Amino acid sequence: ETSSGRFVCRLFPDQCPITVGNFGGLATGESPWTDPRGKRVEGRPPILIDVAHNPHGAASLAAHLAGGRLRPRFVLGTLATKDVEGIARALWAEGRVLHACAPAMPNAHSAERVASAWPGSAFAHASVVEALAAARTAAKPDELVVVTGSHYTVAEARAELLGITDVDRPIAL
Repeated sequence: ETSSGRFVCRLFPDQCPITVGNFGGLATGESPWTDPRGKRVEGRPPILIDVAHNPHGAASLAAHLAGGRLRPRFVLGTLATKDVEGIARALWAEGRVLHACAPAMPNAHSAERVASAWPGSAFAHASVVEALAAARTAAKPDELVVVTGSHYTVAEARAELLGITDVDRPIAL
């Protein structure tokens, strides 16, 4: 039972034991709940990782960022099935800079396409890793690097930040 009604799901422990274990731990209280707004990576510059792969999610992320003391500098990559204009409109504000990229998926928007949806200053990069490196290098002391737009974009950025190099397929971290 939840505050929004009954939640029922069918779990497949033989196919995804870690996910089933996570659900079980949350249901029993054995695993701590983590704020879903995103994963923050401390350091200079600080990095916030949040999927926000549709306009609604992007608007929620933008609202979350509005209360912060740091100005966001975005790394954004989306799949071609997503409303990149809607995502860009939700995230953009005067002075915000975009580092556009395409996750390594055949159905991704090109970095140029993502950059063209941004109303302000935007740079197109050849990969998520290059966009992340450029954003980190260019970030000013009052900026926060925000990686967003796709599960795949986020996974590639996390793999880079965690030093994971031996993957030959898309991963979700």
